[in-house]
Amino acid sequence: MKKMDEMERNINLNAIKWSWFFTVIALFAWSIFEYMRTRQASVASCLLGMQLVIYFAAGQALKSRVGDERGLKYIVACLVFAALLLAFGALAYFFQQQ
Repeated sequence: MKKMDEMERNINLNAIKWSWFFTVIALFAWSIFEYMRTRQASVASCLLGMQLVIYFAAGQALKSRVGDERGLKYIVACLVFAALLLAFGALAYFFQQQ
């Protein structure tokens, strides 16, 4: 397998950027549609939320790896936010069943 040159890497990064943008817009539209229809959070909204948390956490982890001091603080904040989001979702699901 040959190593990618700079042009191929740039093309791949642009393709990833546009596919990520499409996925975010599609999940957002699906979430809004499902909420309007059922007045409940859907799987699409959970996927969208977790995708954004993972995206920002990964970005901060990579910054922390190269020596950015603030990266670790943001990683901890993202993990706390993800834990709160999961806990809130679990509580909402639990109370919805009763």
